[in-house]
Amino acid sequence: MTRLILFFLLCPIVVFAQKQGNNWYFGDSAAITFNTGIPTPIPNGQVAIPIGQSHSEGSSTISDSSGALLFYSNGMTVWNKFHQVMPNGTGLLGNFSSTQSSVIVPDPADPDRYYYLFTISSGFCCNGNVSDGMRYSIIDICADSGRGAVLSSAKNIKVVDNVAEKIAVTRHANGVDYWILTHTFPSNQFWALHLSNAGIVDTVISAIGSTHTGYIGKTQGQMKFSPDGRRIAVGGSNALDILDVFDFDAATGIVSNHMALTKPNNNSVSVYGVEFSPDNTKLYAKGLTSFALLYMIFFQYDLSAGNQAAIDASLYIIQRDSFGLIAPTGLQLGPDGKIYVPSTNNMMTLGVVQSPNVGGVGCNFQDMNISLGGQTNIYTLPTVIAGYDYSNTEPKCSFVGINEFNISSQVAVFPNPSTDLLTFTFPNSGSSSYTLTIHSLAGQVVFNANNINGTAYRFESGTLAAGCYVYRLQSENGQFATGKLLIE
Repeated sequence: MTRLILFFLLCPIVVFAQKQGNNWYFGDSAAITFNTGIPTPIPNGQVAIPIGQSHSEGSSTISDSSGALLFYSNGMTVWNKFHQVMPNGTGLLGNFSSTQSSVIVPDPADPDRYYYLFTISSGFCCNGNVSDGMRYSIIDICADSGRGAVLSSAKNIKVVDNVAEKIAVTRHANGVDYWILTHTFPSNQFWALHLSNAGIVDTVISAIGSTHTGYIGKTQGQMKFSPDGRRIAVGGSNALDILDVFDFDAATGIVSNHMALTKPNNNSVSVYGVEFSPDNTKLYAKGLTSFALLYMIFFQYDLSAGNQAAIDASLYIIQRDSFGLIAPTGLQLGPDGKIYVPSTNNMMTLGVVQSPNVGGVGCNFQDMNISLGGQTNIYTLPTVIAGYDYSNTEPKCSFVGINEFNISSQVAVFPNPSTDLLTFTFPNSGSSSYTLTIHSLAGQVVFNANNINGTAYRFESGTLAAGCYVYRLQSENGQFATGKLLIE
C-alpha cells in the first residue's frame, strides 16, 4: 500500500548527509541527480553549447537540504527549478567558456532565501574578457512567486579585476562565513574574499607561487580547496603547465607553503582538472601532454607521503588516453564521496574514481561508468563549495495568498487500498481556476493539472512512484502555495 504524506518543511530522503549538491547540470544539456542513491541521468537541463559555438565549460548548481533543485547557471544565464530563465537572469558577466564560470554561495545573513552567484569570465574565447573580473549577483529564491529572480539592485557587482578562470569556496574558520578565492591574471596573487552576514567585509591578498601570465589561454584550469579547507590545488593549462599545492588558513585567508609538484611526461602536462580525495590525503589531476604524441593523462599523488620529494615520488598514473577526444576535462568530487570525470572515450558518459581515498590502483578508476542518457559532457562539471559545506536548509518564504489556501492531506482507506488522495481545498480565494504542478527533486515535471475548478481537487498519489516530490498550487489571480510530498 502506498502512503502519501504532506510536508511544508522537511521531506526526508535517505541519500547523503548534505544534499545541496545532489543535482548537477553541465555540458551539452547533460544532468545527473544523486537523489536516487546512484548518479542517474535526468532530462530538461538547459546548460548547453550556445549556437555557433563548439563547447560548454563551467556551471554551478544548488539544491536545498532535502535535495530539491533551487537553480543553476553557466555564469551568463540563471535557470530556476522549473528550468525557466529567471527574471533578470540573463546578461551576467561570467562566460560559458570559463573553466569555473560560477559558484553559488548561500548568504550567511539569510541562507534560506538569498544566494550569491559569483561569476568568472573567460579570456580564451567567446566574447569573454579577463577584465570583466570576478563579479557577484544576488538571487532571491522567494521572488517570482517562489521561482526565484536575480535582484536588479545586486547584479554584476565587480569585486576583483582581471582574474584567471578560477574560483573556489570554503567555509570560514568561524563555521558561519565563507572564503571566496580567485587568482588574478597576470600575477602570482590569490585574492580571498571574506563573505559574512554583512556582505564582503575583507579581502586578503597572498602573492605566492607560480606567476600566471602569457597569452590569454593560460587562464584556464581548475582551482580547488580540499574538503577540509586546509589546502588548495591549482592547475594551469595551455602551456602554463603548472600543478601547484598550497596551505590555506581558514581563519585569516592567507595562502602559504607553495609546492610545485613534478608532473609526469618529463614534467610537461597542461593541467586542466584537479580534485582532492574526501579524506584530503590524495590529489588527482588530469591534463594534456605538451609535446610529442598528444594524449590525455590522469594521475594521483599521496599528499600524506611526507615532504615534497616523497609526494612527487608517490605519483601514480591512472590512465593514459590517446584514442579519445583530445580536450581538457575537469574533475569533481561528488556528494557520494567519489570523484567524477568527463570521459573522452565516450562523451555521453562520465568516468568515476570509486575509492579516491586509496592510493594507486586501489583507487579503482572506471572509465565510461555513468551514462548521461544520450546527452553530452563537454569538458567539466559543476563547481561546488568545498566539502559540500552549505548553510542553507529549505526555502522559507512568506508567500502572498498562502493563507487563502486550505491545503490538507489525508491517508484514507478506500476500496482500492493502493490509492491515496491528497485533497486541496481553496474557498474564498477569488479565483475560479487553479493549476497543480508536481515535480521531482531534480525539477522534472511528473504531474500537471490545469484549469482546476470548484472548491476542491483530489490528487491520486498512486499515479506516482514512491519518492519525494515538490508541489506547486497556483490560482489564476496569482495566489500560490508550495510544499513537499513524500510517497512511501
